[in-house]
Amino acid sequence: MSAFIGGNLDAIAESAGRMDQSAALAVTTGEQTKSAAETLQGAIEQAMGELVSKFNGIADEMRQDINTTHTQLMNTDWKGSSRDNAVAIKEQLQTQVNTVLNNATTTLDNEKRAFNDRATAIVESVNSEFKTVMNNVDAEYKNLANASRQTRENLLAADATIKMG
Repeated sequence: MSAFIGGNLDAIAESAGRMDQSAALAVTTGEQTKSAAETLQGAIEQAMGELVSKFNGIADEMRQDINTTHTQLMNTDWKGSSRDNAVAIKEQLQTQVNTVLNNATTTLDNEKRAFNDRATAIVESVNSEFKTVMNNVDAEYKNLANASRQTRENLLAADATIKMG
């Protein structure tokens, strides 16, 4: 009979160890979630910066093309109102390029802010609500592990008492 109790006692001890591991995992999960949200923020910042840089490069190329075309038109022998209209369009094209670039940059900035706000909300949630819940889970698993250990000790004491009696 004592071998049967002893076998169960070992299982109880193993179970208590697994409960300690689960408690630690609850806390680690919260830390990993926070880290992932912070990584997401950094990636968004980098990606948006690269997009703005690409947009600026494209706008610069378009401005250069407009200037080159304008210079070529200015140097032609072409005369008349059609030429004058073609030369005059330079400022309109430059304004349109700037407007498109500003709209694209503003949209990206708004998206970046929205993504960062969501990532910040995740981090804040992990730091407050999720962390509280995971700490409670941690504490409950530790309590359960301690109760299992105490049960094992009580069963060992009962086993010893039975052997003596």
